Amino acid sequence: MPDGVILIDKPAGMSSFRAVKAVSRILGVKKAGHAGTLDPMATGLLVVCLGKATRISRFIMEGVKQYEGVMKLGAATDTYDAEGKVVETAPLPVGLDMETVRRAAEQFTGRLLQSPPPFSAAKHKGVPLYRLARKGKMVEKPPKPIEVMEFTVEDAGLPYAGFRVTCSRGTYIRSLCHDLGKKLGCFAHMTELRRTRCGHLSIDSAVSLERLEEAAAAGAAFDFVIDIPEALSHIPAVSIESGDARRIRLGQGMAGEKLKNALDTDQKDTAIDIPLIRLVTPGETGEELVAVAKFPQDSADVIRTEKVWL
Repeated sequence: MPDGVILIDKPAGMSSFRAVKAVSRILGVKKAGHAGTLDPMATGLLVVCLGKATRISRFIMEGVKQYEGVMKLGAATDTYDAEGKVVETAPLPVGLDMETVRRAAEQFTGRLLQSPPPFSAAKHKGVPLYRLARKGKMVEKPPKPIEVMEFTVEDAGLPYAGFRVTCSRGTYIRSLCHDLGKKLGCFAHMTELRRTRCGHLSIDSAVSLERLEEAAAAGAAFDFVIDIPEALSHIPAVSIESGDARRIRLGQGMAGEKLKNALDTDQKDTAIDIPLIRLVTPGETGEELVAVAKFPQDSADVIRTEKVWL
């Protein structure tokens, strides 16, 4: 079984869980999971982790996400998207134009606090909110910090508006649409959503389940698998000596001063701005991954590992 990730272009109407099961069936693998859930109505980039790569999903999700979609102004739904029940309507304000919508969307960029929508997989006392909501129990969770780097809208023929969002993990795009509708005074809900980027991984490299099935029939399905080092290439790598690697694998840590100025210039320029590093060491078959760790803020600090590979 390969250890790596495969990028799937998930179709609408399929849950992320079902997509992973389909990949497992096509490839004939037992251990698989996904990095970042897409709602059934959403399409686009779903990162499926295979074998030992299931241990790196949270590091893949550290990168920024990018989405494209469409919202409809004039109505709010209980799920904040087109799959829900319309609960409020309002006419579009007289004279509303796209420039007004654009200016309003810009107010939802930067560092924000956002609560999960009532119909979501976020949990309350161990129970997903959507299960409680289906029973009529609408639970409002405390808001969590997110960052929206881009929220641009374009004319799709009002009352519809197209949008593009670049954001941090944990951001609910349908909540942005819902909140923008309230800001405009006419309500809104999301009607289409497509994820196009997850960290450094792009929809351009994704494959449909149908294409994967065809490749499997030709014995070439594993050609689409990205190995773990490439999947983690957005995290800067630091080469360490075999002795240090052995001590880290034994849980003994390593002084941060050994990493001072260790990153090369290219890695610093291309790395996504996340406070993580990959510790690697020369091995019999090439570079071996030792651990993913927090980059020390001070050279006197001991490196804190997030995940160690034995």
